[in-house]
Amino acid sequence: MTMQTRTLYMRELQDIQREAFHMGNLVSEFFTDVMNACHRRDFNALQSASAKDNQARHMRMELNDHVLKVLATQNPMAADLRQLMFFLHLGDELGRITAQLTGIGHTALMQGEQVVLFEEIYRMGERAGTMLDEMLGAAASGDEELIRRIIERDTDVDVVYEQLNRECNARLDAPSEGGQSPLLGTYKMAKRLESIADSVVNACRWYLYFNADREKYKELLI
Repeated sequence: MTMQTRTLYMRELQDIQREAFHMGNLVSEFFTDVMNACHRRDFNALQSASAKDNQARHMRMELNDHVLKVLATQNPMAADLRQLMFFLHLGDELGRITAQLTGIGHTALMQGEQVVLFEEIYRMGERAGTMLDEMLGAAASGDEELIRRIIERDTDVDVVYEQLNRECNARLDAPSEGGQSPLLGTYKMAKRLESIADSVVNACRWYLYFNADREKYKELLI
């Protein structure tokens, strides 16, 4: 590989890294926008936030195309290949998160002012959102220890989810004039937030799989 070719190759890798974390930042903003709009019952803001879903989808496809182009034309070295595969999987998990956020926004719009137990939903969202932001920062800086701690903190989101699930079931069993629809909406939002936390954990595990000592973290891997 000539010096010029090597320079172009390194630039391609840097561009892919920037694209991956640019998408991550967009998804993080989307997360904040959706949860804040839900908290304020700002339905116009919810509809505006949906534009970021389409933008993230396009960014994911561009990232995939860029990675595949480098794989096909540059014959990347082993270390670079692991990085590229991580970025592919990171894009996939970020895409799943945007789909769940779109679903949360849609449920909030359908429920309007009837969303119940929303403070618990918002608390669950804060925990999942913190996990997402910290995962992106840790992956960018190579902080393996923080990546491991993020995986362990998935339990915090699961605890709130189980509390919400029990409360929804208890209210469904009790007679109510409001009907079951608001509770089902709350359950759907909670389930989507749990799935978002799971996607963050998957991204953490992919990072360790491709960038860390697999033997050291084998109990945490997929």
